[in-house]
Parts: sequence; C-alpha cells; structure tokens
Amino acid sequence: MSKISLRNLKIMLVLIFAVAFSVALLYLFFNFALMWQVVTAGITISLLLIILFLLVIFILYLWMRLLWLKRDLNKFKSEIKKLKEKNKP
Repeated sequence: MSKISLRNLKIMLVLIFAVAFSVALLYLFFNFALMWQVVTAGITISLLLIILFLLVIFILYLWMRLLWLKRDLNKFKSEIKKLKEKNKP
C-alpha cells in the first residue's frame, strides 16, 4: 500500500511540475506579448506626436506668412493710393 501511494505521489508531482511549467511558459509568452504591445503603442504614439508637432509648426508658419502678406498688401495699397493722388491732375 505504501508503494502505491508513493507511486501516486510521484505521478502527482510530475503532473504538478508539467502544469506549472506550461503555466510558466504561457505567462512568459503573454507577458512578452504584452510588453511588445506596449512598445509598439509607445512607438506609434511617439510618431503621432512628432507628426502633430510638425503640423503645428507648419500651421504657425502659414499663419505668420499670412500676417506678413497682409502687412505687405496694406503697405502696397497705401503706396498705390499715394501714387494715384500724386498723378491726379
């Protein structure tokens, strides 16, 4: 009877180690998968932030250019007005 329970104990220990090993492998696999998801999400977010930063800079450049063009337009309008007044008989 002692041999049967010792044999059952060995079978139980082998099964426990097999299940623990498979659970550990699954944990490592899903942990690495989760880590890669976090890394790729970080890369994606950083690329989107860089694109957003470049777009904001481009929009500010276009806005400043518009202001410069309006200033030049007003200056040329005033010069045309002065030339028209000067050329009137």
